[in-house]
Amino acid sequence: MRSRRLGRILRRVFLSVLLILAVAAIRVATRELPRFEPAPTSGLRGVFHIHSDASHDGRVPYAELVDAGQRLGVDFLVFTDHNRRPARSQPDAGPIIVSGSELSTAFGHLIQLGLDTVPRKAMRDSAGLTDFLHEQGAIAIASHPESPKRPWTGSDAGLDGFEITSSSSDLRVRIQDGYHRLAGPLAAYLVNRKLALAQLYRRDDAALRRWDARVDSRVIGICGTDTHGWIAPHLQYSTWQVVLDEFETPQERATPEDVISRVAEGRFVCLASLLDGGTPHFRFTAEGPAVTVHQGGTGSADSVTTLEVTAPTMHGSSTVITVFRDGSPVSSTEAPTLSYDAPEPGTYRVEILARLPRLLWGYREVPVLYSNRIRLLP
Repeated sequence: MRSRRLGRILRRVFLSVLLILAVAAIRVATRELPRFEPAPTSGLRGVFHIHSDASHDGRVPYAELVDAGQRLGVDFLVFTDHNRRPARSQPDAGPIIVSGSELSTAFGHLIQLGLDTVPRKAMRDSAGLTDFLHEQGAIAIASHPESPKRPWTGSDAGLDGFEITSSSSDLRVRIQDGYHRLAGPLAAYLVNRKLALAQLYRRDDAALRRWDARVDSRVIGICGTDTHGWIAPHLQYSTWQVVLDEFETPQERATPEDVISRVAEGRFVCLASLLDGGTPHFRFTAEGPAVTVHQGGTGSADSVTTLEVTAPTMHGSSTVITVFRDGSPVSSTEAPTLSYDAPEPGTYRVEILARLPRLLWGYREVPVLYSNRIRLLP
C-alpha cells in the first residue's frame, strides 16, 4: 500500500517536472530578439578574428569557414591563425579573404594585419614588436585584452587598436563566473540558438577603459568572434560583425587591402549581428560650416558646431544613443537622432543600447553597436 502511494507521488512529480520543462522550452522557443531594419545601401560587412584548422586549436577547415561566410552573405572574412599566415588565393565570388595572424607573445595575443610573413618568436616576445610591425606597414591590435585567458599585459602605447568585445571572451567570463551560469544558455541552445548566444552579450568595461585611455582617434576599437569551430561557424559569425563605412568611390569588388585600410582608419562600426535583419543605417560625424569629420578622424573644436548621430531603426526594442567624451557619457537620448551642440575638445564615440530578452522573462539593456572615434583638438 505504502509503495503504491510512493509510486503515485513519484509519477506526479515526474509529470510535473516534464510539464514545467515543456512550458519553459516553449517559452524559450518563442522568445524573439529585436531586429535591425536594413538600410537600402550600406558598406561592406564582415567577420574579424577567425581561426581555421591551420591554427593548433582550430577545428574547421578553411574551405568550410569560407562556405559558411558565403551562405551567411558576409562581404569579407578576416583570418587570424595562430603564428601562421597560410597563402590563400582570392575567390572570384563570395567573401573577400583578408589574411592576418594572431601572434602569441610574452605579453598576450596580438593580431597583425598587413604583413605577409609572421615575425620570429624572438621578435614576438620583444618589447619592440609593435615598432617592428609598424616599420613593415602592418597594424597591431590587442586580442581580447581583458579576457580571463591570455589578457594583454604589454604596453598599450604602441597598439593601433583593441578588441573591445569578443564572443569567445564573453563566454570565458561566463565560465569564470561559474559553470552553473552556463546551464540555462546551454539548455536554451537546443531550442533557440540565437537567443541562447545573445545571453553572452555584455559590455566589457575593462577593455573599453583601456581603449578610452588612448585618446588618439586613430586607435581603433573592433569586435571579434575568435572563431575556433566549437560551435557552428555561421552562428559564431552572427555574434559580432564589422560594418565598414561606404567607400567614397564605388568599387566593383574591394580588395583585402581596401578592407585593411578601412579598418586601420577606424571607418567602421561593431554590430551585434544576431539582431540582424540586414545591415542597418548608422551615422556619426562632427559637422561644421566647412567641415565634416568622420569616424577615425581628427578636427578642430573651433571648426565644429555639432556632433550628429543617427541610430539604426530597430523592431522589437527601443534604442538609446549614448555619446561618450574621453570615456564618460555626455549625452543620451531614446530619439532616433542626436545632435550634441558645441562639443568641447576631446575624443568622442557612440554606443547604441537595446533591450534584449533574457531566456524566460525580463530584459537587460546592453550595447548592440559601437562606433569608432572622432577627436576634436583645442
